[in-house]
Amino acid sequence: MAHTFLSGLSESSRYAATPVCVDRTRATGRLRFGTWRAPTVSDVNCSFYVVSEMDIGRVDLISYNCYGNSSYWWAICLVNNIGNPFELLVGQSLRIPSIEAITTSLARD
Repeated sequence: MAHTFLSGLSESSRYAATPVCVDRTRATGRLRFGTWRAPTVSDVNCSFYVVSEMDIGRVDLISYNCYGNSSYWWAICLVNNIGNPFELLVGQSLRIPSIEAITTSLARD
């Protein structure tokens, strides 16, 4: 199978570097997704954000408040080891990676 990468995704998508396999063994040439690896986002120069009641389950809103863009929610979850955003606690302090750290990780990985 030949490997290609997804096109048409925004640069902020964590799936932008996911390999896509074209199955040439079938007449349809179906696309199949390869294994996704989470980017490694540095939290060295991070800022901090305190979770409010309005933020519970809405890491996309935290992303929007911090970056002006809701699509970086995944980086906040990754840096803070958040598997379930509904388990956030009011008053919890989150590390917010810089945009530079996120874009560097996407370009590198």
